[in-house]
Amino acid sequence: MKLERAALLAEIVGGLGIIISILYLAFEVSQNSDSQVMANNLALTESLHRLNASILANDELAALIAMSRSDVSSLAPGELEQIQAYIGSLMQVWEDAKGMYDLGDFSGGYWEGWNRALCRTASEPGWAVIWKDGLHDYYGDSFVQTVNECFARSNLPIVTAR
Repeated sequence: MKLERAALLAEIVGGLGIIISILYLAFEVSQNSDSQVMANNLALTESLHRLNASILANDELAALIAMSRSDVSSLAPGELEQIQAYIGSLMQVWEDAKGMYDLGDFSGGYWEGWNRALCRTASEPGWAVIWKDGLHDYYGDSFVQTVNECFARSNLPIVTAR
């Protein structure tokens, strides 16, 4: 009889040990997820800083970017190429942020700020022309839909499905 009680007690203690281990593991995974979200935000922010550094270091590029926001029709072919490359790089950073958010590796709080900035930038009339003239072809459907939502809020025509 004592042996049966000892076995039952050992089973209960073992079960509690397993439950405690699972709870500890869940806590550690949660902590790691928070760290990953922060690391993702920092990596994306660093990408934006590098793009901004190129503008700060080049007055001509800064003037070209400012001019292109409202109108791209007066740009020379080389200038248009520069602006397309700049906008393409910028949109790639945002697509990466959207992808991380969709995968759960980027918190909603961070994404809300990134999305507001995306909508403000993508809705610049000159840049919207570049997006609609073919830049959108380089991005995934989910991100194109996100940009279309920005355009809809700004009363700009959206890009039709491919």
